[in-house]
Amino acid sequence: MREAGYVTILDVGTSGRRWPTTRPDGSISVGPRWAGPPEKLDEVQELIRRLIEGYDTASFDSCFRVPPDLQREGDTLTVVLHAKPDERLWKDWMVRICGDVHKVMPDLTLVGFYDFVSDKLRPSSR
Repeated sequence: MREAGYVTILDVGTSGRRWPTTRPDGSISVGPRWAGPPEKLDEVQELIRRLIEGYDTASFDSCFRVPPDLQREGDTLTVVLHAKPDERLWKDWMVRICGDVHKVMPDLTLVGFYDFVSDKLRPSSR
């Protein structure tokens, strides 16, 4: 950080992005993480599969390297989105998935967004 007159300039690197962490090729792996009882997570997992199947495949596939992974660990479920290098629409898709899940299951807890490159969770503000 450096001072420039009355404005403080914060250097965030060449990509301008702090989160999520990018790989050297510019790709990322990130996704929303929900928490709940196992039977509820079973429902969410099936819902997410149906949602993704119903999305515009060409648009979704143009953004991501591979189909999303659904990872279960204890009382959490994470949708792992593997965005192509320098792809910008990954966040739009992640927001859409979160919104679609919230419409159907508003009582489900969105824990946050997991960055698989840096292995860090960014807590949700909900």
